[in-house]
This record gives sequence, structure tokens and C-alpha cells, in this order.
Amino acid sequence: MIRFRTSPRLERYTRIVEWDHGYIVVMAKYEGHEEEEEYIDLIPILKNLYFDPDEFLAPIKKVRIRYV
Repeated sequence: MIRFRTSPRLERYTRIVEWDHGYIVVMAKYEGHEEEEEYIDLIPILKNLYFDPDEFLAPIKKVRIRYV
């Protein structure tokens, strides 16, 4: 499970459009705006945390949005 800190205006991610080995395209709903496309690239994040991106991402077959 990966959690992101984002803008306080983000209401929620509404759906995942694409997952491509660490690159995620999602639809996001911000306060006072229509849904818009957002891009999240996990590769630089993982490298900054000293993870091997290929090793970390290899077992991931599917991604989903889950609110806790």
C-alpha cells in the first residue's frame, strides 16, 4: 500500500486510467473543479527512498484506489 500526501484541495482520486510499471495515470477531483487527469511517476520516488524500482514494482500486477 502506498499513500500520497497531496494538495488539501484534492477531494479524491476517482479512478485509475493506466498503470505502466510505476507510472500511474489517475482521474482526480479537486474542490471547485471538474475531474482532471493526474500523473504519478513512482520511479523517482522509489529511487529517492533507496528502493530498487524494478525489484519493488515486479510483483505488482494491479493497482486500485482504496480509501481508509
